Amino acid sequence: MRQGFFQVNKTARHALSTLVFGVSSLMIAPLAHADCEASKAFTDKYTAATDSAKKGDYTTALSHIKEAVSASKQACEKVASLTKQREFAFSSRNWTEVVAAGEAMNASDAISASQKTYNLKMISDAQQQLRHLDKALPPLKEYIKQTGGKPEDWSNLADLSHSLGDCPGSLAAIEKATGGKTLTEQQLLIQSDCYFKSKDAAKRLPVIEQLMLRFPKQKYFVDLVALYQLSSPAIDDRALLNIYRLGYQKDFLTDAENILRYAKLADAAGASGEALRVVDQSVAKKRLSLDDKSKNFEAQEKRAAAEDSGAVAQLDKESQAGKNGDKDIKVAMMYFGAEQYPNAIAAFTRGLSADHVARVQRPDDANMALGISLVRTKKLADAEKAFNAAKADPRMAKAATLWLALMK
Repeated sequence: MRQGFFQVNKTARHALSTLVFGVSSLMIAPLAHADCEASKAFTDKYTAATDSAKKGDYTTALSHIKEAVSASKQACEKVASLTKQREFAFSSRNWTEVVAAGEAMNASDAISASQKTYNLKMISDAQQQLRHLDKALPPLKEYIKQTGGKPEDWSNLADLSHSLGDCPGSLAAIEKATGGKTLTEQQLLIQSDCYFKSKDAAKRLPVIEQLMLRFPKQKYFVDLVALYQLSSPAIDDRALLNIYRLGYQKDFLTDAENILRYAKLADAAGASGEALRVVDQSVAKKRLSLDDKSKNFEAQEKRAAAEDSGAVAQLDKESQAGKNGDKDIKVAMMYFGAEQYPNAIAAFTRGLSADHVARVQRPDDANMALGISLVRTKKLADAEKAFNAAKADPRMAKAATLWLALMK
């Protein structure tokens, strides 16, 4: 949760700056008021404080202004000196004194109700800077209660509540912060963590999908693949294969178990060259170590890739002579596995044509491989059409959506 805490502090600092300098300019007025005749004892300390502040010596200014607070006898003196105490404390990043000034102001009858409300937010923000999150929460809640809260206030409450282990409160605050609109990455992370803690995989899955689609990172890819495989029913193997292909292209696929499964799924789809390449490259990158079983698999793929390479040209001629789309797709997968993408595109396109497609077992899978081939030959507009065609099949919708979002 380190990332979440940093977010809280950053938000708090911006809010503090706005509050301290915005409110203080309204509260210096009492000293200049005709009915306020400040005492010499007060004026001397107040002047010494402001003189030090002008020189940038806020530590000395803070010391003098606290003496002025002690010397204040009138309401106007109290208001002005406490306001300056808060301002100088902020300028010197003395968050303890910011809290002390705010609490003293709110304990004074001289401070207006609206100013006390603003102080609640300021106190909460300063407590967050001090990492006193338990002390930051009550004044923030009271501030929101009194004002209704802006989206950033509810978001701050969500962060705080989550950091303190209150997932129900945090999730409720996120709803208030967004009002059904798009969530930030931080808000999505909070939701993911809370659903993980409550073991609610069904609610967590769409959150991880959003994180992967909008903020693609390896950790989100790993979580997404795991959730897809644990879902009920589990994701279709051909859809998983195409998600693996995306993860491998983006260098998100780095763990041995998923790498080996990717290779086996590619082999089952008829792309033995792809399976061999994934294994060999992963071994070279030290992401995969071959045991006896996987060595046998590698040897098998070498033989299969060699056989495909020797036979694909003749099989291509035969498939072109007929109208069996299934044969076209098998040839296309051989080309795809060998990274001969122009030939693969031609064979996939032929197999998916109106007079060939009737015998194609998985048009959605063929469209996915066609789309990937088009991406790898920089034909993104055509790739988008192929992925959208694949997306029409519910079995392939998730994989196609990911490729559409991340193919560039």
